[in-house]
Amino acid sequence: MALSPWPASPVALTNATATLRAAIGGSDDVRTQQLGAVAAAMVEREAPGAPEAVKDEALIRFAGYLAQSDFGAIPKESLGPHSIDYVTNHAAAFRNSGAAMLLSRWRVRRAGAVG
Repeated sequence: MALSPWPASPVALTNATATLRAAIGGSDDVRTQQLGAVAAAMVEREAPGAPEAVKDEALIRFAGYLAQSDFGAIPKESLGPHSIDYVTNHAAAFRNSGAAMLLSRWRVRRAGAVG
């Protein structure tokens, strides 16, 4: 069953949601569907010609990364009298999740004329 492009028919959507929820450990169908749609859009934009299995794995990795990431808040940790602030930059989320690497062989690269 293909996860990307994200399905629109009710039966396929139910199956895709269950598959993605099981893979990323989600519990809410609405949030799982949102993450699936976002991840599928990124996968289809990056490498629409990739094999289905590769696109599905990239979608799962990216959706899982998004599900586990915070919203840019600065986490703080206290160690005795000292505290440490961590700043998380999600600008490279697609790459950091491993999705970009999986799709890189099928990514269409374009070159312009030089001169």
